[in-house]
Amino acid sequence: MNERFAGSSGGARFGNGVYFGDDSGKIDQYCDIDKKYDTSSLLHRRLYDGNCRHPGDVFYALVCRVTLGCSRVYKGSGDFHPSSKNHSELCDVPGTAPPVTHHSLIARKALSGFRFDEYVVFHSDLTYPEYLV
Repeated sequence: MNERFAGSSGGARFGNGVYFGDDSGKIDQYCDIDKKYDTSSLLHRRLYDGNCRHPGDVFYALVCRVTLGCSRVYKGSGDFHPSSKNHSELCDVPGTAPPVTHHSLIARKALSGFRFDEYVVFHSDLTYPEYLV
C-alpha cells in the first residue's frame, strides 16, 4: 500500500491516501480483469506454480487491517484538509495541544450520498494487507 499512488487508477476524491471499503461491491469501480497468465508478473509467479494454473478472468481483492485512530467524518461538504496544497494531512483534532491531525477520514454513505462507506488513511503504515482473495 502506498498513498503516493493515490488517483493512479480510479481517482482521489479525498486526497493522496489509501482508500478502503467495508463492502466488496466497492471494488467493482476500481478493478480490472486479469485475463491470462503473464510470466513477467511477480504476482502470477507467486500464485500460479506448477500445481495451480491461472484460471483466466480473475479479479483480486485484498483484505486489510486498517488502524483508523481519531477519524474525521465527511458529511458531503466542508474542508477536511488544512490547506488546498497539502492533501496528505487532515485538519487538526479540535482541542488538542499541541495540535494533532486526524488519522483517517470516513465518508459514510448515509451522510455523503455515496453508494458505499469509504475509509481513507494518509499514511500507509496504518495498513496491513492480510489476505489476497
